[in-house]
Amino acid sequence: MTIVNQKKILKENQTQLENKFEERNSELQALNAQAPFGMCVFSPEGFVLLTNKAWNKIWDITGELNDYIVFNDPVLTENGYIPPIKKIFTDGGQLVTQPVYYEDTNNRLPGKINDRWLEHRFYSVHNPQGRISRIVELIEDVTERKKAEEIKEELTNQKFISAVIIETIENERKRLSKEIHDGIGQILTAAKLSIELFEKKRGISDNNLQEAKKLIYNAGEEVENVINALHPMIIDSHGLISSLEILCKDFEDLTNIRIRFNAYDFTKRLIPKLELNIFRIVQEAVSNIAKHSKASKASVQLYNRDDAVLITIEDNGIGFTSDVTKKATTRKSGFGITSMIERVNLLNGKIIFETKPNRGTEIHIDIPAGEIGKNGKN
Repeated sequence: MTIVNQKKILKENQTQLENKFEERNSELQALNAQAPFGMCVFSPEGFVLLTNKAWNKIWDITGELNDYIVFNDPVLTENGYIPPIKKIFTDGGQLVTQPVYYEDTNNRLPGKINDRWLEHRFYSVHNPQGRISRIVELIEDVTERKKAEEIKEELTNQKFISAVIIETIENERKRLSKEIHDGIGQILTAAKLSIELFEKKRGISDNNLQEAKKLIYNAGEEVENVINALHPMIIDSHGLISSLEILCKDFEDLTNIRIRFNAYDFTKRLIPKLELNIFRIVQEAVSNIAKHSKASKASVQLYNRDDAVLITIEDNGIGFTSDVTKKATTRKSGFGITSMIERVNLLNGKIIFETKPNRGTEIHIDIPAGEIGKNGKN
């Protein structure tokens, strides 16, 4: 092979390498320009050498970058990240920070920023000799994610507080119902028995005594109603389905609104807390029908599925506008909907109201069964 041919081949190889370099360089520049996260290259001394558009946008940099040195960043300093960052600059490695809050614009920061959460990632870059030649920072604005997490945490706290309040109320209702049953209920029973013993002993039958017994009996029924309103004891002994059957029968007797009740696949008891909450939800719903719907008929349907308990409550009444459910989320509704929504939320369920004025109302409730236990027959 002649020297001329060798030079020609070398030149072609060099041209190919230069073209490949230009291609790769163009690809890197395009990646740098279009990357969704901010990227900055620092010198070993902490000075900015190169930034991309996303990094400039995060810091609202429209002109020349000021003399920003990462080691002097006041927010990273305040959060204790400067020592590990310096360690990367000297020893290599990488560092990922937790979201860091930037509240006010500061002339020691790269640019203007306010009320933002940023997450930093630092990586060391080594030259062929193994020395650290550059530090690359990737920065991401995680403000929306952080705010979403804060909202979620606040909702979780509110849910926990609601759960504590509802459980406290239910425990107090149960305590009061027991005290009334053991106190006033027993006194009324004793009074009625005393009158009957007096009649038997004296061998008399007096109209006044008969009227007194009737009043005591009526008072006993009222006390029983109060006890059941405070805490339906039949739930403890016979379970949810029997309690709802009695609830719907009493509802029909008191309101003259025909109500159909059906329950499907409830061969075993649900856990007590779940049964009580479902009972309260249905109780509130039928109470709303009685108070507000002007309906002539209604229905309550329960379905026990492997993964959920489904509840549908319907009436043919006057319905209501969507404003009522909106007010319920702010505790301004007088329809008892707020209580229903809170209880469904506590059970990690979903509740949907389908209603229009003069078109009746349908309530669909879906309660996940992942945490539901079984503990006996219904």
